[in-house]
Amino acid sequence: MWKFSVGLFLVVLSPGSLRLTASYGFTNGMCVLLFAALIGDWVDKTPRMKVVKVSLFTNNFTICINALVVLVLLVYPEHLTAAAAGDDVLVTLCEVLVILIAVVSSLATVATQISLERDWVVVIAGGNKSKLASESQSLAAYLVSLATRVIYCLY
Repeated sequence: MWKFSVGLFLVVLSPGSLRLTASYGFTNGMCVLLFAALIGDWVDKTPRMKVVKVSLFTNNFTICINALVVLVLLVYPEHLTAAAAGDDVLVTLCEVLVILIAVVSSLATVATQISLERDWVVVIAGGNKSKLASESQSLAAYLVSLATRVIYCLY
Protein backbone atom coordinates (compact mmCIF):
# COMPACT_ATOMS: atom_id res chain seq x y z
CA MET A 1 0.00 0.00 0.00
CA TRP A 2 2.77 2.43 0.90
CA LYS A 3 4.62 1.76 -2.37
CA PHE A 4 1.54 2.97 -4.23
CA SER A 5 1.13 5.97 -1.91
CA VAL A 6 4.74 7.08 -2.34
CA GLY A 7 4.23 7.29 -6.09
CA LEU A 8 1.11 9.40 -5.59
CA PHE A 9 2.83 11.68 -3.09
CA LEU A 10 5.72 12.17 -5.50
CA VAL A 11 3.27 13.21 -8.23
CA VAL A 12 1.69 15.71 -5.83
CA LEU A 13 5.11 17.05 -4.82
CA SER A 14 6.07 17.77 -8.43
CA PRO A 15 2.89 18.71 -10.29
CA GLY A 16 3.19 18.64 -14.04
CA SER A 17 6.23 16.37 -13.95
CA LEU A 18 6.78 12.67 -13.43
CA ARG A 19 10.50 13.17 -12.72
CA LEU A 20 10.26 12.16 -9.05
CA THR A 21 7.96 9.21 -9.70
CA ALA A 22 10.18 7.93 -12.51
CA SER A 23 13.27 8.38 -10.31
CA TYR A 24 11.57 6.42 -7.54
CA GLY A 25 10.51 3.62 -9.88
CA PHE A 26 13.96 3.35 -11.44
CA THR A 27 15.80 3.50 -8.09
CA ASN A 28 13.44 1.01 -6.48
CA GLY A 29 13.71 -1.44 -9.37
CA MET A 30 17.51 -1.22 -9.53
CA CYS A 31 17.93 -1.63 -5.77
CA VAL A 32 15.63 -4.65 -5.64
CA LEU A 33 17.49 -6.12 -8.61
CA LEU A 34 20.88 -5.51 -7.01
CA PHE A 35 20.10 -6.34 -3.40
CA ALA A 36 17.42 -9.07 -3.53
CA ALA A 37 20.04 -11.82 -3.72
CA LEU A 38 21.90 -10.38 -0.72
CA ILE A 39 18.66 -10.15 1.20
CA GLY A 40 17.84 -13.76 0.27
CA ASP A 41 21.25 -14.90 1.55
CA TRP A 42 20.67 -13.01 4.79
CA VAL A 43 17.23 -14.62 5.16
CA ASP A 44 18.74 -18.09 4.60
CA LYS A 45 21.46 -17.57 7.23
CA THR A 46 19.29 -15.96 9.90
CA PRO A 47 16.56 -17.55 12.03
CA ARG A 48 13.18 -16.86 10.43
CA MET A 49 11.61 -15.20 13.46
CA LYS A 50 14.48 -12.73 13.71
CA VAL A 51 14.21 -11.97 9.98
CA VAL A 52 10.48 -11.33 10.26
CA LYS A 53 10.89 -9.10 13.31
CA VAL A 54 13.77 -7.07 11.85
CA SER A 55 12.20 -6.71 8.41
CA LEU A 56 8.77 -5.76 9.76
CA PHE A 57 10.30 -3.25 12.18
CA THR A 58 12.44 -1.77 9.39
CA ASN A 59 9.47 -1.60 7.04
CA ASN A 60 7.16 0.05 9.58
CA PHE A 61 9.83 2.44 10.88
CA THR A 62 10.78 3.61 7.39
CA ILE A 63 7.12 4.13 6.51
CA CYS A 64 6.67 6.31 9.61
CA ILE A 65 9.77 8.38 8.87
CA ASN A 66 8.80 8.68 5.22
CA ALA A 67 5.29 9.82 6.14
CA LEU A 68 6.78 12.53 8.35
CA VAL A 69 9.10 13.76 5.59
CA VAL A 70 6.22 13.79 3.08
CA LEU A 71 4.09 15.69 5.62
CA VAL A 72 6.80 18.32 6.01
CA LEU A 73 7.12 18.62 2.24
CA LEU A 74 3.39 18.99 1.73
CA VAL A 75 2.63 21.32 4.64
CA TYR A 76 5.80 23.44 4.96
CA PRO A 77 7.48 23.74 1.53
CA GLU A 78 7.82 27.51 1.87
CA HIS A 79 9.61 27.16 5.22
CA LEU A 80 12.13 24.76 3.67
CA THR A 81 12.78 27.18 0.83
CA ALA A 82 13.08 30.14 3.22
CA ALA A 83 15.46 28.21 5.49
CA ALA A 84 17.79 27.65 2.52
CA ALA A 85 17.81 31.38 1.68
CA GLY A 86 15.36 31.09 -1.20
CA ASP A 87 17.02 28.05 -2.71
CA ASP A 88 15.20 24.71 -3.15
CA VAL A 89 18.12 22.68 -1.82
CA LEU A 90 16.25 21.47 1.27
CA VAL A 91 13.17 20.61 -0.76
CA THR A 92 15.28 18.60 -3.20
CA LEU A 93 17.09 16.91 -0.31
CA CYS A 94 13.77 15.93 1.26
CA GLU A 95 12.52 14.57 -2.07
CA VAL A 96 15.65 12.44 -2.39
CA LEU A 97 15.19 11.34 1.22
CA VAL A 98 11.61 10.26 0.49
CA ILE A 99 12.79 8.15 -2.43
CA LEU A 100 15.67 6.54 -0.53
CA ILE A 101 13.58 5.75 2.54
CA ALA A 102 10.85 4.26 0.32
CA VAL A 103 13.48 2.04 -1.33
CA VAL A 104 14.68 0.82 2.09
CA SER A 105 11.06 0.05 2.97
CA SER A 106 10.69 -1.88 -0.28
CA LEU A 107 13.82 -3.91 0.48
CA ALA A 108 12.47 -4.69 3.94
CA THR A 109 9.27 -5.87 2.30
CA VAL A 110 11.31 -8.17 0.07
CA ALA A 111 12.95 -9.68 3.17
CA THR A 112 9.55 -10.21 4.80
CA GLN A 113 8.10 -11.81 1.69
CA ILE A 114 11.06 -14.14 1.25
CA SER A 115 11.05 -15.21 4.89
CA LEU A 116 7.31 -15.86 5.01
CA GLU A 117 6.62 -17.24 1.54
CA ARG A 118 9.54 -19.62 1.47
CA ASP A 119 8.49 -21.56 4.56
CA TRP A 120 4.74 -21.58 4.71
CA VAL A 121 4.24 -24.24 2.03
CA VAL A 122 6.77 -26.47 3.78
CA VAL A 123 4.96 -26.03 7.11
CA ILE A 124 1.59 -26.81 5.52
CA ALA A 125 3.03 -29.97 3.94
CA GLY A 126 4.26 -31.11 7.34
CA GLY A 127 7.29 -32.94 5.97
CA ASN A 128 5.24 -35.02 3.51
CA LYS A 129 7.21 -34.76 0.24
CA SER A 130 4.33 -35.75 -2.03
CA LYS A 131 2.05 -33.19 -0.38
CA LEU A 132 4.83 -30.58 -0.66
CA ALA A 133 5.15 -31.28 -4.39
CA SER A 134 1.38 -31.07 -4.81
CA GLU A 135 1.14 -27.80 -2.87
CA SER A 136 4.06 -26.31 -4.81
CA GLN A 137 2.39 -27.27 -8.08
CA SER A 138 -0.91 -25.73 -6.93
CA LEU A 139 0.89 -22.57 -5.87
CA ALA A 140 2.64 -22.31 -9.22
CA ALA A 141 -0.65 -22.76 -11.08
CA TYR A 142 -2.27 -20.11 -8.88
CA LEU A 143 0.56 -17.67 -9.53
CA VAL A 144 0.33 -18.21 -13.29
CA SER A 145 -3.43 -17.63 -13.13
CA LEU A 146 -2.95 -14.48 -11.05
CA ALA A 147 -0.25 -13.12 -13.37
CA THR A 148 -2.50 -13.79 -16.37
CA ARG A 149 -5.33 -11.84 -14.75
CA VAL A 150 -3.04 -8.89 -14.02
CA ILE A 151 -1.67 -8.84 -17.57
CA TYR A 152 -5.20 -9.14 -18.95
CA CYS A 153 -6.27 -6.04 -16.98
CA LEU A 154 -3.51 -4.02 -18.61
CA TYR A 155 -5.02 -4.45 -22.06
